[in-house]
Amino acid sequence: MVWCFLEMQQAPVILVLMLAFSALLAAFMSAWSISRHNVGGAVELALLLASDSLYTMGYALEISRNQIGDILVTSRVQYLGLAFMPSLLFLFVLNFVRKRPMGRGGILLLLVIPAITLGAVFTMDRHALFYASPRVIDTGFFPMLAFERGPLYWLKLVNEEVLILVSVVLLAVHAVRTRGKVRLQTSLVCAGALVPFLASMLYVLGKIPWRLDPAPFAGLITGVLFALALFRLKLFELVPAARALALDAVEDGFLVVDEELRLQDMNRAARQLLGSGAVLGRPLPNGGDVLNLAVELSTRGEGRGECRQDVPGTGERIFQLNACLVEDPDGATTGSAVLIRDVTENRHLMEALEKQALLDPLTGVLNRRGLSEVLERENAQAVRKGASLAVLMVDLDHFKRFNDRYGHAVGDAVLRQTCIRLEACLRAGDVLGRFGGEEFVVLLPDTDDAAARRAAERLRAELSESAMEIGELRLDLTASFGGKVGAMEGDATGLLRAADAALYQAKEQGRNRVVFAPS
Repeated sequence: MVWCFLEMQQAPVILVLMLAFSALLAAFMSAWSISRHNVGGAVELALLLASDSLYTMGYALEISRNQIGDILVTSRVQYLGLAFMPSLLFLFVLNFVRKRPMGRGGILLLLVIPAITLGAVFTMDRHALFYASPRVIDTGFFPMLAFERGPLYWLKLVNEEVLILVSVVLLAVHAVRTRGKVRLQTSLVCAGALVPFLASMLYVLGKIPWRLDPAPFAGLITGVLFALALFRLKLFELVPAARALALDAVEDGFLVVDEELRLQDMNRAARQLLGSGAVLGRPLPNGGDVLNLAVELSTRGEGRGECRQDVPGTGERIFQLNACLVEDPDGATTGSAVLIRDVTENRHLMEALEKQALLDPLTGVLNRRGLSEVLERENAQAVRKGASLAVLMVDLDHFKRFNDRYGHAVGDAVLRQTCIRLEACLRAGDVLGRFGGEEFVVLLPDTDDAAARRAAERLRAELSESAMEIGELRLDLTASFGGKVGAMEGDATGLLRAADAALYQAKEQGRNRVVFAPS
């Protein structure tokens, strides 16, 4: 490779000082951004500014040299920052418009071309893939490095312009989707991203006087605009885009109305739920249970309510609405905010859990708690109607021998089949539950003494007259029954106590029989 050594005048001191000052300012802003690292996008901005500072300082050193060897050394210093600036710009913008930063794999992919660029710059004295025929030329103002662009330089340039252009497009689209302060914020960031793109294009087209590289100044302008958007506009909690879209990202509906019930704001979920009738700046329309309840709560200013509404494609849904007052800094009420939460799944889950808590996990019939609740309800209803209620206590005879001889797995199977057989003999309104161990309870609503005795005898015969098949085993099973007929004022457990006493008599009399307590 041929190197050209020319003695030329150095750049004006004032220009070098301006660049040095810009580099120091970028470094200061980078450190300041790092101190605000809890702000979304601050770290990416700090790295971008640090890269610009390194690039600007290298450029200041370059234009203060007039020998090709020194200038090429300063070029390497510049590319330590310049190579990574487009990727850092894109990362900042992506973090700005998304709800989360890019993953590690995506970041590594973005760093591939910067790494190739850096390798090409530091080995350019061995090839012409990046700078071809580097030389120093006299611009009439200061010495300037000139060269033919190699393929890796064009790769770097295309990657740079694509990343910057995509960043500008993402920001422009986001600016259209946002409002108020966030739109101003996005517009500032968009302008900041556009500056290096325009500067780079003008430089490549040769439209910059004295072939002065505008990138250091463009990078500083970009950093200032980014910092102004992030910090001056005081949206510290989240990345601005995430904050602007946070309400749209959640499934709950959210709307704000003023004191005249004019709709001032709403998120995507609220728009989908309320339909085209809900228009910003207009009063909340009537129509639909959710809207009607929202109007009612907003009129009161605050409160809570619940309603059901059919939603196309999903059927009936349950919505819970919470309204609260909105106040200005002076404490004056300016309107109401209403949160609309779809609680259908939670409600169904709670109902399923409540139902599960009332069932015996082994047999699937009611457990003791479930029996108690149903007994109280049926007894109270029988008292109100003046009807009778029959309660049967069932105990499997000598059940322990099944567990001792065949094991608990067979014993569990016996309990399950017992429930199946008993339920097959019951009416639709009758209730079967496991009281505990091998004891069961049968509730027979609207059943008098004679009918209760026939039912108990039918259940006893069902269990005793045919063997129970468990795998290859055929087991003979009998049960003792105690019964009580008659609703009781107040505590219904008296029915259970009476039926249990009758069951004890049945067992004392030899088991496999039915005994009823006196009515």
